[in-house]
Amino acid sequence: MYTCKGRFSILEELTTKNDNELFLLMKENAHDYRFLISDEDISTTYRLFQERLYGWFNGGRMYQFLVRKKNGQNAIGTIFFYCHDTLKREVKLSAFFTPEVRKTLCVAESLAESILFAKRIIDIEAVCFSVYAENNYMLKIANKLKAALVSTSTSTLNPQRQILMYRLTPSSLESITDKLQILSR
Repeated sequence: MYTCKGRFSILEELTTKNDNELFLLMKENAHDYRFLISDEDISTTYRLFQERLYGWFNGGRMYQFLVRKKNGQNAIGTIFFYCHDTLKREVKLSAFFTPEVRKTLCVAESLAESILFAKRIIDIEAVCFSVYAENNYMLKIANKLKAALVSTSTSTLNPQRQILMYRLTPSSLESITDKLQILSR
């Protein structure tokens, strides 16, 4: 199991030993999760959640992490990678954090650590991420990261929702890892 301990956060690879925590995190934050991450319904039972999780990993999800505060017990978020394109050397990233930690160094550090993981372990040159057009929080982050808008589409589950696809270039990724080194001091 991969674990990364930063100054403010801990990334812990999702396993069958801790997937119940992800289920509880999603269930307790169902409204926010659906608004920010996916229009898909949140599983109502742990058994249904396990079946969905199995489907996600068989459908292209590669790695998923629980995120904790450095001194905390409970999961405060999750980060996952999917749609690895070996030819373009890029992967898609998605992240969800509870409202009370969204604007903290813990989130910034855990996202930077996950990008560093993708560079080192998955061996990518670029990271892509999708944002619903009404998600102002993530649109600001995309702007701060100088992410390039590469395409737009609509949600397959809710055609009224526009999705914006962003790409972090190799130079953006280098900048993020440089900032992580400064943050870790």
